[in-house]
Amino acid sequence: MTQEQAWELMRRAGALEKGHFLMKSGRHADLFLQCAHLAEHADITGELCRALAERCRDCGCDLVMAPALGGLIFGYEVSRALGKRFIYCERKEGVMTLRRGFRVGEGSRVLVVDGEGWHHGVIGIVASRITERFGKPCMVISTDGQMAKGSGRSVEGFSLFEAVSSCGDFLLRFGGHPMAAGATMRPEDVGRFREGLNEYAKQHCPQMPVPVLRLDCRLNPASLSPEMPQSLEPLEPFGSGNPQPLFGLYGMELREIVPVGGGNHLRLVCAKKGAMLTCMCFGVKPEEFPFVPGETLDLAVTLEAREFRGEAQLTVSVREIKLSGLDMDQCVHTYRLYEKLQRQEPLSPQEGAELLPTRQDLAALYRKLVSLKGDGFSAQSLAAALPGFGLGKLLLCLDMLQERRLVALLGGEERKSAEILPTQGKVDIFASPVFQRAEALVGKQG
Repeated sequence: MTQEQAWELMRRAGALEKGHFLMKSGRHADLFLQCAHLAEHADITGELCRALAERCRDCGCDLVMAPALGGLIFGYEVSRALGKRFIYCERKEGVMTLRRGFRVGEGSRVLVVDGEGWHHGVIGIVASRITERFGKPCMVISTDGQMAKGSGRSVEGFSLFEAVSSCGDFLLRFGGHPMAAGATMRPEDVGRFREGLNEYAKQHCPQMPVPVLRLDCRLNPASLSPEMPQSLEPLEPFGSGNPQPLFGLYGMELREIVPVGGGNHLRLVCAKKGAMLTCMCFGVKPEEFPFVPGETLDLAVTLEAREFRGEAQLTVSVREIKLSGLDMDQCVHTYRLYEKLQRQEPLSPQEGAELLPTRQDLAALYRKLVSLKGDGFSAQSLAAALPGFGLGKLLLCLDMLQERRLVALLGGEERKSAEILPTQGKVDIFASPVFQRAEALVGKQG
């Protein structure tokens, strides 16, 4: 079946009518799929999903949602083709509850997300996406009446099954393996389960392993061509157990950021030693992109060959991105210290020295924020611009400046801006409650 035939099949099935193919208006539009009846066609999953993805790539969706059981596989496959998140739900409100209710700033070693009425068949997929996004083990639990069922995914080096087993005295059923586990419990035990998983992690894995992105090859941007992806065809099909090859592009100067697809995707123009290269960041809006032209970046990318107007073209898709030269191990280390502070865990004197700022540190950060004049910044860029700052110290300093009403931070998770607030007289920055809590934890016996 061709993509055109698949598209025509979907049109005849009524999938383009209101209520079956619905987009909310606005920059943060969601693509809402209601396609239960299409699942009756056993031969459409592959081509129809690719057809929909090709037609909808620039439509501005942030999240693919399938609200009916028949749309489960269909919605998941479309989301993969689009490179989007997928969540199954019985009601649209169920998805919004998950998105609003999930907080990652609490320092938990194991993330536990719970809600009502989420379909049990897909909560594992959601857990996998959350683990992939935040780099931590995650359990997603759906409560239905007198039963709560959960499914989870882990990171290499932490056995989620052993963590779940440690709660076995109050679980009704559980099973799994180190990288994935499931559990059934009473709804009133969900909070106890959350605490149990994190207590196990604290005792057996106080430093949660950090997911590592493994690159297959380092590329010279001057040597890239539309023919290069053809050499990867013998490795197909890609999927679980055989991931698509991932390549590294190092030391790329970001020249230009071009919003495309109604501002829902970005085209990055990069350069290195005279070689220009265009890379695509799908599903990233301009306000969500943390970097600015002029910065030098390292990129993890995939390569695909696409045909446009009869000509083969190379598509370079960005999987991950970071500042060149940034010590990510040190960033992760100091961020873990910041999480210890959030959990109110004791800090050693050495950890305190790494995390707690001096007056000079705070003054340097404040001057830097003033110099930005409201322009956006990323945590990576800000930490790199301030000697002696790790990511954890930076986040603590920003908390302190906000608590003492010296700045107001605006924006999203990836990119923020600072509004400098008017003050009357001198402000005792070290009267910040978060600093005083951190100071009290230094040298405290656990």
